[in-house]
Amino acid sequence: YTLQDLLNRNGHRWNKISYLKFDIEGHELAGLPVWFRSGALDNVQQFGFEYHLESSRDTAGLLRTIRDIVVEGDFRPNMHDLNGYNVACTRPKLKISPFFNYAEAVFK
Repeated sequence: YTLQDLLNRNGHRWNKISYLKFDIEGHELAGLPVWFRSGALDNVQQFGFEYHLESSRDTAGLLRTIRDIVVEGDFRPNMHDLNGYNVACTRPKLKISPFFNYAEAVFK
């Protein structure tokens, strides 16, 4: 199902949604542009998602998606959390890369 399908099936297509949180395990960058174009986020005031960055290509895709969110969706970044980053810096023996590969962002 698409996000639009889920909203329609559950009777929320025309309802104001204060906050939508989604976690779709690495597919956020593929889903977000489709949701904007389909109008699925028209009644969403604020949304949050986690994203996974495994490569510089993923990072470039994230930056393009954020640009589109800001320009086309009239949303603004509100908060982000770089999960794992502080652990890598403060506990280097864990052999965790200081470049995070998982973070969360909120837009409103």
